[in-house]
Amino acid sequence: SHRRRRRRRRRRRRWIKRTMTSPHVTARKLVGHANFVRSNPCSDAFEVKRFHHIEFFAGDATNAASRFGVGLGMGLACKSDASTGNGAFASYVMKSNDLVFAFTAPYDVKDEYDVRARGGDSVAHPGHTCAQLREFFETHGFGARAVGLEVSDARAAFEESVKRGARAVLAPVELKHTKDDGCVKGGQIISEVELYGDVVLRFVSAVDGFDG
Repeated sequence: SHRRRRRRRRRRRRWIKRTMTSPHVTARKLVGHANFVRSNPCSDAFEVKRFHHIEFFAGDATNAASRFGVGLGMGLACKSDASTGNGAFASYVMKSNDLVFAFTAPYDVKDEYDVRARGGDSVAHPGHTCAQLREFFETHGFGARAVGLEVSDARAAFEESVKRGARAVLAPVELKHTKDDGCVKGGQIISEVELYGDVVLRFVSAVDGFDG
């Protein structure tokens, strides 16, 4: 067996030598990340810019956001809760450089009528309901609900995904920043399809120069 291994090694060395000296082999070199050009037009059906955020459903959004803020050094970027007119749920977005986490938890309301009674028509996400938030948390506990991707066009991304077999969760909807506070302008279009289990893939695109 030792002789057979030596013969195999010799044959391999001869094969490598013939291959490297063949006139059909052209020299190659690394071009570096800055000069890399992707040339596979069949892979992407729409333009994806980057990961945008991850949203977690929790039992207590305030506590979850505080813990991640201390543990990862994240600061509060924006919020939607009772103080902003959202009577359905509390949602806090924490950010550190390009890392963006959203923590969302329902208020203790029995049904959507109670939400309207509390003046909760102004909710941050039109697809979130109290029942949905409670059911997710009761089933999974604290966990990721949505993986957000920033795309050039959330409508086109949704349509292309569904056309290729994705299951629709939230049809494209435009969220407008109606409060003129001098900080944020424009709006966003969001849409969602199923990713795996109860987790969704959320497409996000900016409109009218949104910079929030």
